[in-house]
Amino acid sequence: MSLVPFSNKTNRNGSLTITVDKMGRLCLSSSLRRELDTDGKPISLYVSYDKVNKRIGIAKPTVVRLTDVIPYKFDGPRGYTMARNFLKANQIQHDTAYRYEYDGKENGWLTFRLEGYEAPDQPDA
Repeated sequence: MSLVPFSNKTNRNGSLTITVDKMGRLCLSSSLRRELDTDGKPISLYVSYDKVNKRIGIAKPTVVRLTDVIPYKFDGPRGYTMARNFLKANQIQHDTAYRYEYDGKENGWLTFRLEGYEAPDQPDA
């Protein structure tokens, strides 16, 4: 038998992502938490959804001013928040983990598109 060493380096590319998991949580990637400057502390963020383009939006309450909307509180060490009601209301699947990749900024919101999804209103390249 020939042993081949395997390095424990991460396969993560440091991209800004949000993951929807089987438990009904939203999870901010460590790169995204650094971008939001959480410094390992909890952060409150507004969460929105674009059903047509399958995009999740997040915004700091200090950047986007909304009335009668309660932000979600993401924990500090792991970047999780329980979001079952949000997922159910928007018919977002969470039977397995789904990744949403950073898509850009829009009116103070950071937007994240479902990995592999091509939006119908996106122009062909």
